[in-house]
Amino acid sequence: MTGVWKKLRSNRMNSEESGYILIMSLFVLIILFLIGTTLAVLGIQEFTLSSRTKLMDQAYAIADAGVNRTAVALQMDSNLAKTTTPGPYPTAQSGPFTENFGGGSFTWTLYQSDTMPTNSNYKVIQSRGTISKSGRTAERTIETRIIVGAGGQEYDASFDYLFYNGNKDNPNNPPVWPDTGMGFVSGNYNWDGASSYNGHTPKGAVYVKGSINLPVVAIGGLCITGNVVATDNITLQNSWNASWTTPGLSIGRRTQDNSWNPPLIVQPGKLIAGLDGVGSNGIGGTTTIKAAVTAAVACSTDIYGQAIAYDDVNVTATTNVNFFNSALKIERIKAGRDVTFSGTVNLSDTITLGTIIAGRKVTINSNWANGVSAADIYAGQDTGDWKGVILNTSSVSSIHTGNITSRGKVSASSSLSTISVGIITAGNDQAVDTGGTGVDWSSSILSGATSQGITSAGNVIFTESAGSNYTCNGNICSGGYVNLNARELWLANDAITTGNISAKGYVNVRSGDNVTVGNITSEGWVGVRSADDIRTGQILSNSTGGGVSGYAIFVDSTDFIGGLGNQAYTNGTVQARGPVFWESSARIAEPNSQITGGVWGTYVHINRNDFFDVSDTELYIGQIPGTGDSVRCGNNNGFYCHGAGDIFDNDISSSQESVGRFRHRQVSHHVIES
Repeated sequence: MTGVWKKLRSNRMNSEESGYILIMSLFVLIILFLIGTTLAVLGIQEFTLSSRTKLMDQAYAIADAGVNRTAVALQMDSNLAKTTTPGPYPTAQSGPFTENFGGGSFTWTLYQSDTMPTNSNYKVIQSRGTISKSGRTAERTIETRIIVGAGGQEYDASFDYLFYNGNKDNPNNPPVWPDTGMGFVSGNYNWDGASSYNGHTPKGAVYVKGSINLPVVAIGGLCITGNVVATDNITLQNSWNASWTTPGLSIGRRTQDNSWNPPLIVQPGKLIAGLDGVGSNGIGGTTTIKAAVTAAVACSTDIYGQAIAYDDVNVTATTNVNFFNSALKIERIKAGRDVTFSGTVNLSDTITLGTIIAGRKVTINSNWANGVSAADIYAGQDTGDWKGVILNTSSVSSIHTGNITSRGKVSASSSLSTISVGIITAGNDQAVDTGGTGVDWSSSILSGATSQGITSAGNVIFTESAGSNYTCNGNICSGGYVNLNARELWLANDAITTGNISAKGYVNVRSGDNVTVGNITSEGWVGVRSADDIRTGQILSNSTGGGVSGYAIFVDSTDFIGGLGNQAYTNGTVQARGPVFWESSARIAEPNSQITGGVWGTYVHINRNDFFDVSDTELYIGQIPGTGDSVRCGNNNGFYCHGAGDIFDNDISSSQESVGRFRHRQVSHHVIES
């Protein structure tokens, strides 16, 4: 009985365990099913999202292609970049145009910028990219603003250079390349970074992340063709060189072929400093070119291209001897800030600097038997001294330039030297309000000065000491006053010669020698004085007086013997709103002194002041245009006319065609032809 009971109990326990296992198995299966279902759903969702993201990326890439397509359209159709019609964004200037691309399509539209509606270079591009796959469609739109023509040649840090140094571990103390010690002491080196190799032309010869220093000394020679680029500074030195090479140091190359009248073949090279606009310690790059103490038949420093710097370009030439060529030649100089040249004791052909462009100031110093020539000069303004261009020369030296355009003052000085420039256009923000000067030129001790014309927002001042002269082959136009002053040195040329002069202020011309001026028009008083001959065009003054001796117009030609041999000739009318003074003598045995267009003022004082009238030459007064009179005075003033009072009559005569030759209120003593 007991055995039977145990057997039944054992079977019941086994049955209970089997049921528990079955329940647990079903529970695990349910969990696994749920996990599998979840993973499947997540996988499907991820696949769907990934497909859509990829589709959106493709749509964006297609839209970006539409932006590039619009840029190509701008390049191909220059008229789009020259017009602002029909109006700014959102009015379409060109488009919309749809084109198939990359399995989809883009639609591009060009607009005139709404922020710069009057500047045709500013544009807005809108491009919409669309693509469809597997029943899904993605669309992305790009809107970008561009400036047409704002780009330029890109210099990157690639290895597309003959020499490349990209080591710049410490930006505050960048390396200087190359580490040559004493420099290129002997031998001739040619670095060609401009010629094509296997159909490929490199970007240049040298690229350095840092500074470049290339010293050539002793009997060395270095010729580089192609660009020399540094993110910081560039220094070229050709010093203590007795080399017979041609040249000692050159960037670029200029050669000749063997044909008849051989043309020059130029392989240009550029010096570009401060490429990244930052440089060491946050300072942009500077280009320094030094040619010092070279003595040879043809050794020189030549830059057949441009010297360019983010900040300054500094050039020096000292104690160079070259029997056949210039010791230093540069085709063109550009600086974001200042350009400075200093030349001393260079016995060679004239040093040539080419065209100079500076964001702030240009300074040229030439001393002790040094000649320097520059093409046109363009300068900004130094807000410290308000100057844009400074020219200084002394001790048998010279400076010759082309036209000068400067926002700041143009300052020039010479001593025992000459300065010759083209047309000067000068402005100075401080000129009119504070009495600042637009052009300030001084010469001393047997110096010469020549310009081809002056237009200045400020005053024009020219001051000469004994023995110097000034010639302006064009006109002088000033927003302030004009003051030209040359002192007398016996047997030296102290003459002043200009074209027409116009000024908002007064005009004062004074010389110890001849004065030759075109027409003079002034809002202020006018003074023309000389210890020798005076020749002018018409003189018109809007002044009521307050000038020389209180006159509105004062013309006086005298010398130390009371006017013997001095002549004044005014080819036109002398007219002012105030009193007029005109005095001269006639040169012996030569034509009369004349005022061909008569005199008109509130008071007129005319002298013929001969010391001794040997040939009885006279002063002749013509008619005032549109009148029958030679002289007109205000009703409340007078007319003074005085001859030499010597042994001959007829010292002063007026126009024979005039019936009423003199209209005046009262007449002082005079000698006049009937």
